[in-house]
Amino acid sequence: PLFSTFVLTMNHRFNPVKRWATLEMAAQRVRSEIYRYRTRVGQYSQQMNVRLKSLMRQAPGSRKPGDTGAQDSSINIELPARELFAQALTDLESEVRGSEIKTGSLSRPSEAVVE
Repeated sequence: PLFSTFVLTMNHRFNPVKRWATLEMAAQRVRSEIYRYRTRVGQYSQQMNVRLKSLMRQAPGSRKPGDTGAQDSSINIELPARELFAQALTDLESEVRGSEIKTGSLSRPSEAVVE
């Protein structure tokens, strides 16, 4: 009884199946972001950035008093695709680390182990 209690406690505490599922889902999302970035679709497409710029120009309150509506070259809300990609991966990492994975052993191994 003592051994089975120990095993059940460890299984409940570390829940390897749920952790595996969480990490597998994160891996699939990373793969999806990589494909979107490399094919320049979705938020990485230039058409999306052009639409966003035009919406920002048309947004109420975005014009200053006395503005004639001419295009302002100082408006630069377009982020490079690489920065968008890095931000998406950072958000995904934060999301994964905020889940039950944080109680596990996802810490960086020591340098002696890596070498």
